[in-house]
Amino acid sequence: MAYELYEQVGEVEGVVLPMERGYLALAVYEGFRELREWGGFIGDLPRLILVKHRAGRMTEISDWLVRAAGARVVDVGDEETIRSMIELARDGMYVKPVSAMAYAVASTLGRDYVVVITGTGGLRSTGLVGSSVG
Repeated sequence: MAYELYEQVGEVEGVVLPMERGYLALAVYEGFRELREWGGFIGDLPRLILVKHRAGRMTEISDWLVRAAGARVVDVGDEETIRSMIELARDGMYVKPVSAMAYAVASTLGRDYVVVITGTGGLRSTGLVGSSVG
């Protein structure tokens, strides 16, 4: 994912990532680290902002990313999550709640941040997947 972000956007100030267990954030961190160390494609590593639900717990991975990579963890509550899910749905993007939390945080940051959102609810709920035309 870091390679794709670099190819499509170039250098970014930061990446906002939904965090459940932290594997996605760790993979993105490692990808950007490789871009810097192996090829000198980027200068500084982008800031990582890990977004979790207010009631969620930190994981070993997120703790490590905070200590070793300087990642920042932001908590989001239900209201912000629901508001972001509605906003994204109005634009045709049906996302997982954890992705809506990442969007809620990213929408408060500058334009030099990229947000990672996932979900396929729109395709399933509108009948586009698995339906036949004709």
